Amino acid sequence: MSENIKEKLWHAFDEGWNKGHTDAMYALCAQGFVHHRPPFPDLVGVQAEKLDIENSFKTFSNIRFIIHELAIVDDTAVIRWTWQAKHTGQSDDLPIPPSGKDVSMKGCSILHLNDSKIIDEWEFGDYLGFYTQLGITWL
Repeated sequence: MSENIKEKLWHAFDEGWNKGHTDAMYALCAQGFVHHRPPFPDLVGVQAEKLDIENSFKTFSNIRFIIHELAIVDDTAVIRWTWQAKHTGQSDDLPIPPSGKDVSMKGCSILHLNDSKIIDEWEFGDYLGFYTQLGITWL
């Protein structure tokens, strides 16, 4: 099973982020999918995930998702990745004017699977570094 799901995951992330065919990613999500992304609120359901990704494409262009490592043990997949893009738009999720800056974020996602479907994702990305690149700082 692991080689088959590994290929499907790799293909889905490549198709979704790098080619804009996001349905490939959603097809792997189980009915009750939950995306945990501390410190942000959970995205509950595939529709919430779709809206979040649509906002990413509204806000950023030239998106590139690079998978550095993808490992699967039993029903758990771990992906170490880099997400790169150019800040060229504005959305409700990131209501700042487009900066034109190239940005990147490194992170790791842990996916829990059931019957080769993703039931939840735990994403740990360097959001502090990402927002700092955009000029967003907090005290």
